[in-house]
Amino acid sequence: MGEYDVRKHIVAVGHVQGCGFRYYTTMAARQYHLTGWVMNCDDGTVEMEVQGRPGDVNLFMEDIKTGNRFARVDHLWISNKEVIEERGFRMRN
Repeated sequence: MGEYDVRKHIVAVGHVQGCGFRYYTTMAARQYHLTGWVMNCDDGTVEMEVQGRPGDVNLFMEDIKTGNRFARVDHLWISNKEVIEERGFRMRN
């Protein structure tokens, strides 16, 4: 947990389930050295929290807006959260 880290709560809306989007999100988060989690929601959205340096979090959000070639992200709902102590990025069930 760095002194300048930020944490974002993000809900991805679109065709984001059953298309490898959580895996894509996990790989992107690890590429940018972010911590947090991602999970499918019952309403067909994908929810996540990511934490890291602001520039890295912004790059991550740009990447997931594009998604993988099977996903379609129509909108990202983004809100700020308090930074917490955690390690790694993981998929939740």
